[in-house]
Amino acid sequence: MRVTRHLQSGAGTEGADLVVRGAKVASLPSPPPGVASKTHWADQAVTLPGSATSGQSSIQVASTGPSSASNFSYQVTPLASSAAAPTTSATDDILQNVRLRITFDGQQTVDAPLGQFFGSGLGNSSVKGLMVAVNPQTSTLSAWWPMPYAQQATVALSNGSQQTLGGTARITTAPVSGESQALSSSGQDGYFHATANGQNPTASNLDYPFLSSGAWGKFVGVSETMGWRVTGTPVECFMEGNEQAYGDGSPAPQFNGTGTEDFYNGGWYFNQGPFSNPLNGAPAVQNNGGCQINLNAYRLMLANGVPFSSSINFGIQHGGLNTTPSNYSSTAYWYGRAGTSPALNQPLSLQNGWTPATGADAPSYVQEGNFVRLVGGVTGGSVGTPIATLPPNLAPSADEWFSVVTGNNVVAPLVVHSNGTVVLHAGNTGFVSLSGVILDVGASTSYQPLALQNGWSPAGGTHGPGWAPGYVQNGSYVELTGGLVGGGVGQVVATLPANLTPPADEWFSVVTANDVVAPLVVHPNGTIVLNAGNPGFLSLSGIGVLVRAAPPSNLGLQNGWSPAPGTNSPGFAQQGAEVDLRGGATGGQVGQTVATLPSGARPAADESFSAVTANNLVAPLVVHANGSVVLQAGNPGFLSLEDVRISTTGSSVPATVPGAPGIGQATAGSASATVAFTPPASDGGSAIGFYTATAKDLTNSVRGGQRATGTVSPIKVAGLTNGDTYTFTVTATNSVGTGPPSAASNAVVPVAPTPEAVVASNQFGIPNQTDVFSVASDGSVQVSWVQGAGNWNGPMRISAPGLAPAGARLAVSRQFGTSNQTDVFVVGTNGATQVLWVVGAGNWSGPLAITPPNTAPAGAGLAASNQFGLPNQTDVFVVGNNGATQVSWVAGGGNWGGPLAIGPGGLAPAGARLAASNQFGLPNQTDVFVFDNSGATDVMWVVGGGNWGGPMAI
Repeated sequence: MRVTRHLQSGAGTEGADLVVRGAKVASLPSPPPGVASKTHWADQAVTLPGSATSGQSSIQVASTGPSSASNFSYQVTPLASSAAAPTTSATDDILQNVRLRITFDGQQTVDAPLGQFFGSGLGNSSVKGLMVAVNPQTSTLSAWWPMPYAQQATVALSNGSQQTLGGTARITTAPVSGESQALSSSGQDGYFHATANGQNPTASNLDYPFLSSGAWGKFVGVSETMGWRVTGTPVECFMEGNEQAYGDGSPAPQFNGTGTEDFYNGGWYFNQGPFSNPLNGAPAVQNNGGCQINLNAYRLMLANGVPFSSSINFGIQHGGLNTTPSNYSSTAYWYGRAGTSPALNQPLSLQNGWTPATGADAPSYVQEGNFVRLVGGVTGGSVGTPIATLPPNLAPSADEWFSVVTGNNVVAPLVVHSNGTVVLHAGNTGFVSLSGVILDVGASTSYQPLALQNGWSPAGGTHGPGWAPGYVQNGSYVELTGGLVGGGVGQVVATLPANLTPPADEWFSVVTANDVVAPLVVHPNGTIVLNAGNPGFLSLSGIGVLVRAAPPSNLGLQNGWSPAPGTNSPGFAQQGAEVDLRGGATGGQVGQTVATLPSGARPAADESFSAVTANNLVAPLVVHANGSVVLQAGNPGFLSLEDVRISTTGSSVPATVPGAPGIGQATAGSASATVAFTPPASDGGSAIGFYTATAKDLTNSVRGGQRATGTVSPIKVAGLTNGDTYTFTVTATNSVGTGPPSAASNAVVPVAPTPEAVVASNQFGIPNQTDVFSVASDGSVQVSWVQGAGNWNGPMRISAPGLAPAGARLAVSRQFGTSNQTDVFVVGTNGATQVLWVVGAGNWSGPLAITPPNTAPAGAGLAASNQFGLPNQTDVFVVGNNGATQVSWVAGGGNWGGPLAIGPGGLAPAGARLAASNQFGLPNQTDVFVFDNSGATDVMWVVGGGNWGGPMAI
């Protein structure tokens, strides 16, 4: 353990002995000369031996000089062992299982293990990087990455460890003029990202992925943890694996290294042990000889980062042949616009009577690197007439054939000609889906030729010249293209290279001779086989085989659908504005929902795709705007999802800023106010990231302008001046920017809480128990308790945080007419009187509102009493917002009544303190007392169940 003593301003001169089990184990000397007289802070630290602290839960600090203990504070920190060990120390547990999460302007871009983010992914190691650092002696983690944001940033730790977290955090911010515009879709700045990944073991023949993203940005570094795995004799080695970066769909790596040890500047397999430099390092190296290495390393690519405009796949091989199974995890550092595509969909100008189809995306196209993706649905035209014509620079070099869904659930061929015309070749024209049509427009020369087999040869003739059959790596995919003729069904058409094969069978729908749409399968051994159809012609256009990405997110199947053996596990992967479904499913029924996509991965409107089902049938599948994936027809003994590529923008209308939110009620607190609102009628075509509430001080405008953000209503605005009058407006912000403000809210006046808000009572049904209630700093009601002369317990929270203002006044009472029930009353932040209750020694219940909202000021004074003469009635009194004393009541365990005004409006200050009592000698009279606005004490009274009298000044 390490004990740190913080010497605060004005500290004394005494030393301290540290005592464990009654024995002195270490000492802290007197502070250096001058510390006590100077206005600054200093720290002292001492490390305690493990033999002294093992199994102990406390350390005694004994002063060795004149006491000034109020000027010292102590921090105890567990230390990890520097030696490799099979067990995980407390520090390692924290570094590996606590995650750092940062959200900028409503979008979380950082989610990474704590240690790895700061460059120390394998133990509490010394890191001295230019952008990250770890000081093991002080347990200090530092990062200096610039992290721009427009309006709001949130930094959080998620504790997945078995340890209790403690310590301090410091964040440095500074205003930057014009940053909001620089971070917009047309600006030149990107948000900081830290993207974590892990594989155990790494996949054979596939690069381990640092980052796979469809976005615009720049890759600037990585922190990686690597572990060897014994898989045979001799030990296999993950060294010599090259780092490779593929940007913007490039078929060849734009950044290609010479080995893992070279990438991190740890040549000769890190045999010199740990090191840490400004731009690279290996802070922890556990080397058991040769390739038996566990290590963490980092590389900061500040001067040679990898820019990308539409996508990036940056990874590293494992072993010289990229086949060594290893235990890898990493955190990639980058800047960019994650989750968005820099190119907007452009509208397709329809021809020959074709019009947009109701309920489908607007017909449009978008260029993504060397590919053009069509989106939307059309109706009303005729077979053989051009639906639309693409711009000349976006037309393919030769005809490309695709299978699409048409009316009455018919799957038919569509061709995009080299002159740019888009033509339906067959089918029912009541509807035509363009979704899933992805054509190559500029990289035919970069395709590698497919070596055809079994009599298959390049196509020509009636289907046009066609591209020579080939393949190209496009980020995570291998895209096939070209036309073939001459082979037979069930025969191997061609075989992909060993490093470009899928991990399991992938099924696609393709166009064959005589306009037949049929299934084609790509096997894990790389063979491409036509499974049915007329083999006089075969189009490979539109086939994207997934070979290089991190495992897709799991797709939760529904309605009896389950993963199909021999295929990829059903999943989805999002890259930019595109969501790709993967895998095979079986066992469900036509028309039932196969799975439902999460809200951020759904199309803007229904999108229809052709999919392979059982018995080699190609049938329609639709992904609805609500995210449900439904097989419309076909044989459901099997369903392939490989052909489905969804557009999450899917519109020819560029997004705009949101509309104005609707304003709700503002409620005052102490130096704060809570502002309710409703979402705007329009989100501008882009999901709203966050809302901003802004204060306007009507008393003194200089003291206004406070802001707070949140993702839901209400939002609490802090930093207000008690006694000033405020109104509030709310704005909504999406990826485009911030929309207009709402109307102004009602005016409120924040008021400081009264600190004397503690009440005590017997807990009824437990004769010897005393309870003390208060509202804690987080706004929760808490109880501490003692039985007889025993030890005090608590505090225990009996409500959620935020129920009432900190220090709010409370009242407590037995609920008369019920057995052993204790009630606690408080006016919540919404201005409603709330009750929490417990029966005997049971569990606390509530809160339950017993008045409407905004009846009284938050935290107002309360009194509770039996209404004498009515033995089963409990009364609760408060001075409402209008200055009238009000009563709410309940008879036994019935329903609460009220509030009922028992005095005139304006009698007393809103929320004034009250008292209630029997008027002794008059057994059936209940009295309520309050200071009125003139300073007199007034009484109001009732006899039994009669009418209330008063007020009368006493």
